[in-house]
Amino acid sequence: MGILLWVAIGLGIALLANWRFPPRNRKGVIMTIASAVLGAVFGGLVSADATIESLSSVSGASLAFASVGALLALLCVQLGKTVLYIEH
Repeated sequence: MGILLWVAIGLGIALLANWRFPPRNRKGVIMTIASAVLGAVFGGLVSADATIESLSSVSGASLAFASVGALLALLCVQLGKTVLYIEH
């Protein structure tokens, strides 16, 4: 249940990011969703490892780590796009 909730958190954050800052093409939407979901799952796994919980348990710490992981993944993708845009 925990992993599905982390995926849902990542999807929700990606949808909010796409709504607030819409990408110019469909690749941007897919990249945003994929990076946010992977970031949320990674954040949730880090939380489960750090707090010695099972992957199926849900706590406030795992939700916070999943949210921060998704936001950091989106930030890294956006910074990568900016750097690539500046260099070309």
